[in-house]
Amino acid sequence: DNPHAKVVWIHSGKMSLKKGLISYIKDKILYIKIPSWSTPNLDEGLRFSKNLIKLCQRKTRKYNGIIIDVRDNQGGNSNVAHEFAGIFFDVNVEFGTLVEKFRGSLKKRTYILKKNGTIYIDTPIIIFINNKSFSSNELFIAPFKTSGRAILVGEKTRGGSANPLNIEFKLDSKKYSARIPRWRFYLEGKNKPIEETGIAPDFTYYKQDIVDFSIKHYWELVHKQT
Repeated sequence: DNPHAKVVWIHSGKMSLKKGLISYIKDKILYIKIPSWSTPNLDEGLRFSKNLIKLCQRKTRKYNGIIIDVRDNQGGNSNVAHEFAGIFFDVNVEFGTLVEKFRGSLKKRTYILKKNGTIYIDTPIIIFINNKSFSSNELFIAPFKTSGRAILVGEKTRGGSANPLNIEFKLDSKKYSARIPRWRFYLEGKNKPIEETGIAPDFTYYKQDIVDFSIKHYWELVHKQT
């Protein structure tokens, strides 16, 4: 019953960050769409995060609100996601508990998002989520949810946290990867894993005009959770 547990056909030999990063400013709101947190390696991923940080830094005088769109983002590397998220917090945030099997027994540890420490952007934030927001992307969303640092708009996330082990094999000349779940994540304050709860929006919105709607009603949304 774990969405991470599956066998997938590998179309190419390596994974890469999906194209489609979009950013613009409209009505003094900075909109950023992040399609994926997947990168071939951590170094490239951290460069991607640093570029996102620079994007927010260099335009601070041109905007007074931020929308981060992570709909359809199915995860990747949570270290990359948290490197970016850290600039929006001035304190470290405990946002949940990880449970993993270690030497035959279950081990728990608190999951903490660390503040950047050098950069802090205190601008109000709206984050778009939907039922295809998944895995490490949910670990990006989680500290914003539990701390109230951002308002989540859209639909409940899919629910997946298992940090799968990927085992590659060939069958009939095709290459596959078997993904085996290795842990469970419990959002702060929840007694069921995220696979059973997902992350709920603060404001549910299904319509196609979500971007225009949120820009138009930005200040109403960030000051009132519904």
